[in-house]
Amino acid sequence: MSELLGIPFKRTVKLNLKEQLSDLIDSTYYQTSASFMDDLTEIDSQRNIITNPDVSEDSLLSQIKYYYYLLQLEKKFPDNQIAFTWFQTISNKSFESSQNSIIWEKWNVLFNISASYSLLALEQPPNDKFLTLQYQYFQMSASILNYLLVHINDTKSPIIDINTLNSLKYLMLAQGMECFWLRAIKDPKKFNNTIISKLTSQILKYYQLCLNFANKSELLRKDWIDHAESKMTYFHCVTLYRMSLAYQEKKKFGIAIKCLRDCSRQIQYCKLSLKSNFIKEVNNVLKDLSRDNDFIYLQEVPNNSPELPVPVNMIEVLTYELVFQNLQKILSISSLHTLFDALLPLEIMEACNAFNERQEEYIQDNLIKPLKALEKILHDSIPTSSKYYTTELSGTITQIDLDNCKQLLDNLKTNSNNIGSQLNNLESILQEDLETDGKFRSNYGEAASILEQSENVNKPFVSKLNILKGYLEKGISVDSETVGLYDTIDKVLIISPNNLPESNDPLLKQISQTIKRRRKLIVEIENKSMNNRILPKLINEYRNTNTVMGFESVFKNHLKIFGADLKNLQEEKKANIALIQKIEDSVETESSHNIERLDPRQLYLEELNYSIKLFNQVKENIEDGLTFYKDLIASVESFSAEVRNFILERKEERRKLYEKLLND
Repeated sequence: MSELLGIPFKRTVKLNLKEQLSDLIDSTYYQTSASFMDDLTEIDSQRNIITNPDVSEDSLLSQIKYYYYLLQLEKKFPDNQIAFTWFQTISNKSFESSQNSIIWEKWNVLFNISASYSLLALEQPPNDKFLTLQYQYFQMSASILNYLLVHINDTKSPIIDINTLNSLKYLMLAQGMECFWLRAIKDPKKFNNTIISKLTSQILKYYQLCLNFANKSELLRKDWIDHAESKMTYFHCVTLYRMSLAYQEKKKFGIAIKCLRDCSRQIQYCKLSLKSNFIKEVNNVLKDLSRDNDFIYLQEVPNNSPELPVPVNMIEVLTYELVFQNLQKILSISSLHTLFDALLPLEIMEACNAFNERQEEYIQDNLIKPLKALEKILHDSIPTSSKYYTTELSGTITQIDLDNCKQLLDNLKTNSNNIGSQLNNLESILQEDLETDGKFRSNYGEAASILEQSENVNKPFVSKLNILKGYLEKGISVDSETVGLYDTIDKVLIISPNNLPESNDPLLKQISQTIKRRRKLIVEIENKSMNNRILPKLINEYRNTNTVMGFESVFKNHLKIFGADLKNLQEEKKANIALIQKIEDSVETESSHNIERLDPRQLYLEELNYSIKLFNQVKENIEDGLTFYKDLIASVESFSAEVRNFILERKEERRKLYEKLLND
């Protein structure tokens, strides 16, 4: 049997995975680790087993089992929470590498599975019966390495450098081809010398690729490189030998002798122990054929060697699907536990939070704000006349409400001052760049003309700055009007208690009932939203499909619970129109009567209604103002980043030009 190599295992340190996962569950999920103690114990135990792998099928089974557990783990936990440490053993000096990554752990375990296959191949008895099994083991090892190459950039740093991985992959393919070749040479009826030479030509090709990557490897030892070089030399010679036999069969003895001479010369450079018998065989055939040619065939021996035959490949890298199927065959599915089945993936919780926010936006935009808008429209249509006073319109206003309004008005002023300062600062920065550009051009004259003038490139920024200033001025103007309204309010009047009886006027009663009904609807909608969260539906969808891809359609169906509320809103819109019409008719009727002197009670109610309307207007203005400044602050911050990046680019352009001028 030819000399073969196995991939050494990577080593890892023991880790209390049970404790780390427990802490992660308790700190990140709404479930507790106590609910998953069996699963935590199982995966922790399995990792402890794979920390000391050996060359056996039981060890391979344990590694595959842990690999499957990691596949489950990465679906349930964030990738970057637990640190895993592995040691490289393929180089002269072992060194460690760590990453906070489940994927990193998974790829290292898969690498060791590949190593297990290569080492198990070496353990097979040297007979025909086990050559097929060896071939399959080397093929699996190479295929896993190829899969790791595809995913080499999935982690912050690769588990092993790309050249080492490639070299090992081609080494496994070459050794797999050797197994096929050894079977083929024992069946000369099926595999003649021409076919055998094509097989060995492919082995040579794989060893050439193995050597090319080995020479670039950061890890492979010199003895590995020497081995690949000797194997390449050996199979080059074997190919020449088989070509010679094929040429003899075709009566081309001169070319056959040339192949044997080249083979005899090159085999001397091979350092493999198996070359000794081969050298004897080659020299004996060469001696006999040369003698026969000198006395019988008399064919000229060419100076140039013939080209090597086109390689025939009999080993392919398996797709991951086939690799996966082969791993499943080894692994008894019944011995596997489905870990953390009840633990909701982080994606579900993140999706739930996002959908809850969208649900809140939905009810606000489509139900609550429209209902509040209807109430405001109704309020605005009601005259301040004492006839239309009702406690539902006035509500209860306290000193705390007034103080809150005053504080919010002060906040608006603070926001406008801060934004103004920031815009002034940005204006100064742009002006400074303009002045710097002027000085630079003054110092370097025509040479500075390569740079575009700041006056030109500044224009978009100056234009945007002026737009933002305009927005700020409008905001300040509205704030000033709001402060004026606030100062106009009779604050003592609106917070003083009054014990006036409710009016018996049917219209006023209808207005009061309408307002009460809408406020009740708002509370009911908010409660419905709070009591109907989407999480149970997402969990059900995930368990049915094992994916989060259908969550958007679940959310759309979930919003149908507000269908009745949307219908109620349409009815309220119609009721609002009818009620406002009644108010307008009442006002028109009232205005047609003679004007009567108002008594003190009526004057009090009209003043109270007027101040309450002012107070409500102030609150509305403040709410709009807070939204306005929030958006404006975001725009200014974005603009600030643009300006600062622009200034840095301008400085860099001037620096490069300055250095160029110095060098010139």
